[in-house]
Amino acid sequence: MGMKISNITIKILNHLINEADSLSFFQYCRSRFNSKELPPISLGNYVERANKYICCEDPIYIIVFLYIDRLVERHPRFLINSFNAHRLIFTAIVIADKLYSDHCLTNQQYARIGGYRLEDLNKLEWDFLSLIGLNANVTEEQYGIYYKKMIELAKKLNVDVENGAEDSCCLLYTSDAADDLLCVDLGGRRIIKKKKKKK
Repeated sequence: MGMKISNITIKILNHLINEADSLSFFQYCRSRFNSKELPPISLGNYVERANKYICCEDPIYIIVFLYIDRLVERHPRFLINSFNAHRLIFTAIVIADKLYSDHCLTNQQYARIGGYRLEDLNKLEWDFLSLIGLNANVTEEQYGIYYKKMIELAKKLNVDVENGAEDSCCLLYTSDAADDLLCVDLGGRRIIKKKKKKK
């Protein structure tokens, strides 16, 4: 059985982190996301723990992947490494969940889940949004591109993908697309799948 999108996202990010960790520490771009010491919990376990309480659907992780790519594209010297990955990914999850989930939490709840003080999470959220140019919007086209990009990267890294994942691209629900796409309710979060064309 293949991996879920959330696990694939972590596998890809771990690959990027390992590459960044091999570079000189002084090449890292200093930011509020950097911790002084390595976190005692792995990124995978940290995200799994967070997801246990936030209950994100797969589309959120594809958006997180897109956000990280958008950040690195705008700031090429900003390397995702073991010292900043936990804060970066959790903050991206919070922003994506708040924008693209029907039932998001309060920042106080997010902070408690992530292990932050409320004021610290607020600052991290603002810093992340600033790093991506205050552009947290994701179009249907962008979503589809990054879904396919993630599957392609997973193949290159020899990550086993869930059966059918390559052919079943779930899209976030938008009112503009409602007329052409079938809305499906999964766990309180609206996603959509393209309607099959009649032959």
